[in-house]
Amino acid sequence: MYASCEQVFRPDLRGKPVIVASNNDGSIIARNKEAKLLGIKMGAPLHQCMDVIRQNRVAVFSSQYTLYGDMSNRVMTLLADMAPAHEVYSIDEAFLLYPNGLHQAESHGRAIVERIKRCTGLGIGVGFGPTKTLAKLANHIAKTSPSAKGVFDISVLNQLELDALLESLPISEVWGVGRRHAERLGLLGIQSVKQLRDADIDQIKTQFGSVLCRTVLELRGIVCFPLEENAPDKQQIMCSRSFAHEVSDLDVLGSAISHHVCRAMQKLRSQQSVTNGFTIMIRTNPFKPELIQHYGSMTGMLSRATDDTLVVQRLALQVLAKLYRKGYRYKKAGVMLLEVQPKSFHQHDLFEPIQLSNPRRDALMQSMDKIAHRFGREKIKLASELYKGWEMRRERLSPRYTTRWNELPKVTC
Repeated sequence: MYASCEQVFRPDLRGKPVIVASNNDGSIIARNKEAKLLGIKMGAPLHQCMDVIRQNRVAVFSSQYTLYGDMSNRVMTLLADMAPAHEVYSIDEAFLLYPNGLHQAESHGRAIVERIKRCTGLGIGVGFGPTKTLAKLANHIAKTSPSAKGVFDISVLNQLELDALLESLPISEVWGVGRRHAERLGLLGIQSVKQLRDADIDQIKTQFGSVLCRTVLELRGIVCFPLEENAPDKQQIMCSRSFAHEVSDLDVLGSAISHHVCRAMQKLRSQQSVTNGFTIMIRTNPFKPELIQHYGSMTGMLSRATDDTLVVQRLALQVLAKLYRKGYRYKKAGVMLLEVQPKSFHQHDLFEPIQLSNPRRDALMQSMDKIAHRFGREKIKLASELYKGWEMRRERLSPRYTTRWNELPKVTC
């Protein structure tokens, strides 16, 4: 999906190999079809692939999450208009529910593909099935079978056709069956999707648990994973980044921690939650064993749950000062918010009077969020964030074509 977003605004790259690198341009996290055919592996370190990249003129981009997130939101908004109910499963995947079924599912699927292509420039695959697991398998066929042309309805197959299809698919293609489960199932002689569907349900439940048991039932057409229209709130929120260069200065390290606290607290407020504490993590570069190493983490608990960035940031810097070791060269820092719970209902301390929130501080947090949302997160910062030297390496970053006026695509006539 990331590579597709880059190609939308670079028509000169259509039909050419494109890859997207992770934070600090470390490893490969997205490839288009042409890059896969060159043998470039997902997760491979970028520097190990430079010979193939140079020889085949592969376009390489640093990950531009602002662009990818906005393009995803546009796709999900369009999909929401084309079904009675929908669930956003990930940045590039959604489930649509049609309670009364569809008489012409394939034509409707092609209408979805055409609308997404026309409105966003992105190509998608659409799979129809009576359960989420079967719909995921149908989506796999839609994307990999040339005859499907991007749309496949598994529910129209008769029993013989369905059995033949499931027998041809390895169990690794089943949603929720990872490598370890696939290996263990293989020892039981279960290697195809059909064999998994027809497996003894009691044996599966005993040896693999109820989740895989529900997956088997879904393969039989029994709905076990209902649609979740409202994604559950996160119970932990984490923000972390590796640095382009090692950091030894406490103020610079504190600037990174302050930045991560601000970002995590924005996410916290966006789901109307509060936090009772946090964990600070810092580490040196494990890939440089010649340097002295330090990995440390420390937890700070709050006297009462809050969504106030300034309260958490102040304590976080105090915790960092205790965790920090002078002379060490740190490569990564992160913050995790703990015991996240709804703001409308949370446990108070039995031995302390109930402390009402400060209306002025609540208004300040709301104003900060509004400014960040309208003008970008970089437009409003705490003073402790201003120290430089901890930023990521993003040497191949593309413009934010859809969210910044000064980075809009330019057309020359």
